[in-house]
Amino acid sequence: MLEREPNGSGWQVTLRAQGVLRYLPAAFLCAWLCGWAFGEYFALSILGSALQSVIGPDFLAGWMPAIQGKLPPRETLPLLFAFVSVWLTFWTVGGLAALSQLLTLLFGREVIHWSGEGLVVERYAGFLISASRLEPSQLTGFRTHGRSLLADTRARAVPVAQLGTTAEREELRGLLQEWRRGFGPVAPLAPGESPVPGWQVVTDESGAPAIAPAPRAQQVVGAALLAIAMAFIGVAVAVSSRAQGVSVTVGTMVLGVPGVLCLYGGAWLLAVRESWHPRRGALERRRTALGRVWSREFTPLGLELRAWTDSDLDAHWKLVVSGGGGEQVIASSLRDPNLPLSLGTWLSERTGVELVQKWHKSQFRKAG
Repeated sequence: MLEREPNGSGWQVTLRAQGVLRYLPAAFLCAWLCGWAFGEYFALSILGSALQSVIGPDFLAGWMPAIQGKLPPRETLPLLFAFVSVWLTFWTVGGLAALSQLLTLLFGREVIHWSGEGLVVERYAGFLISASRLEPSQLTGFRTHGRSLLADTRARAVPVAQLGTTAEREELRGLLQEWRRGFGPVAPLAPGESPVPGWQVVTDESGAPAIAPAPRAQQVVGAALLAIAMAFIGVAVAVSSRAQGVSVTVGTMVLGVPGVLCLYGGAWLLAVRESWHPRRGALERRRTALGRVWSREFTPLGLELRAWTDSDLDAHWKLVVSGGGGEQVIASSLRDPNLPLSLGTWLSERTGVELVQKWHKSQFRKAG
């Protein structure tokens, strides 16, 4: 039975990692992390030796492990440096995530506190690894999905509890639902308030509301893609100008193709602005770039929230608008329907068109 205890003006419960079976994945992670540490040392050795061969033997002397062996020719070092840097970044992030999961399996606990000020979730793996806070006005409900208790907001599902037993999580869900009912129904959106983060409500020339992705987030992603593109293309040019041969040509293409794709995506995000203008029974998409406007109207309008599962049984959700012989995805998400659902509900209310939910029943299993 779940034990709750008073905490200030509210209550809190603590859930802990338990069960003998959790030691099986913990043992696997221990073995994997041993290999990860060896790979990390080897990659750092290559990176340090490559830097020292270019800058000088005194660069980071005593800090970077030295590689025992011969490095590739100087002409191909930019390609080697780019590959090792990207690989080492992802390898390090993956290793730290695995270490956090190992500590959670062995020493994990979750402290959930709720009061009139909100819901606070703290996660520990021997030490505090994350903390989140939700206001009661943000919450639309609680549900279970697999081994997780989730708090739903308009934009996303926030994990509340993943430890403890199934019975404890179910009891906690009942307590939190009762607590949330004490604050009344979910507050409606204020005029001009976006239904989801990352989007903003604007008005067009007629004063009617429209919705568009927030430019700041789009600009940040576009700038990041341009930076990645410049790095890929720069290394590809350096490699192609200093060496010849089939291997170098293949390496240049491997670097150049993603560079060109990132360049196109970054330029599109920085130059193009897209907005959606709801009308009764119709939805207009406008794209603006370099002083020009491209418009397309979806009529008669169809709004669909489609869901399916992949081979790993992960649920995918996307909001699709159709009309005029075509269709387009406005928003999509993985394992969490809240963002496309909230955005689709907002469009449905302003167009008068029903939001239809389509399930691929042969593949999809509904959560909770």
